[in-house]
Amino acid sequence: MRPSETARTQLAAHAQELENKVRDRTAQLEETVAQLNTFSYSLSHDMRAPLRSIQGFAEMVAPDYADKLGPEGVNHLRRIISAAVRLDRLIHDVLNFSRVSRQELAVELPVAK
Repeated sequence: MRPSETARTQLAAHAQELENKVRDRTAQLEETVAQLNTFSYSLSHDMRAPLRSIQGFAEMVAPDYADKLGPEGVNHLRRIISAAVRLDRLIHDVLNFSRVSRQELAVELPVAK
């Protein structure tokens, strides 16, 4: 083999090696992303049950015990309920993100005129 042919052969072998590495790392990354999505979906669902209990009990206590709690106690309950609603909204957003990230994206390229 002449030097230029040897160089081309080595370059092609190196290019193939790089392509294999990229393919392997892409597969690893896709697997990691899938695992993270599964984890966030599971975690979000698991967090909602106790959060709903907190919110539900606080909402039940407020009208029944408002006179015993006084204005400060009622204010604390309102803050608990408000924080629970905000957290539920955040968890809902994480679930939506998890759903959206599992869908395939269609890429459309602009048509040249």
